[in-house]
Amino acid sequence: RGRLLKGYLLGGRGQVEGATAECTKALDIDPVFAQAYLLRGMLLEQQGDWENAIGEVKKALYLDSSLPLAHFTMAKLRRSAGDREGAVREFASTIRVLRDHPEIAVAADIPVEFDHQVLRQLAESYLKKL
Repeated sequence: RGRLLKGYLLGGRGQVEGATAECTKALDIDPVFAQAYLLRGMLLEQQGDWENAIGEVKKALYLDSSLPLAHFTMAKLRRSAGDREGAVREFASTIRVLRDHPEIAVAADIPVEFDHQVLRQLAESYLKKL
């Protein structure tokens, strides 16, 4: 979990290679650590590598389908890749997971600056634009 936090902090400073390396180290220790795949996908998204980002976020969702931020990230990636149907489906999944599981943290071990309400409003706003 410490490696994931370090990766998040490095990514926030623009040190994407170091952040990605920390995610990989976290996965070497725990190969089913969904949040590490999610963060790696988010880092790839920042670089515009949507195809590989989608692959990483798919792994995160396979391991833990209750991560609201993973659904939201996948929705944005699908939208960026021109997959309108996929984006609609994932934004709707984001809203459903937030509604059905209010006890779950938005991103579990990834510190984010918004809560359930803000993420839901963002997802609803994106949905209206699609």
